[in-house]
Amino acid sequence: MRGVKLVQCHGVFSHLHYGHLKHLEAARAMGDKLWVTITADKYLRKPNRLPERQRWEMLKALRCVDLCTIIYAF
Repeated sequence: MRGVKLVQCHGVFSHLHYGHLKHLEAARAMGDKLWVTITADKYLRKPNRLPERQRWEMLKALRCVDLCTIIYAF
């Protein structure tokens, strides 16, 4: 991917909403590819969150997201 400008966004994205979509679209517009990373379940403390697999599937389904990864180590 030489010469490709990669933009990265990181978050929990447990309750994906319109604000997240607009944020991700704006980030994608800043480069050629958008890489979204999400925090793995084992690092979350708040209850009632969507499981990491569901959060990953929702994000990778968005047209503006080129790559989505779950981060398991900090």
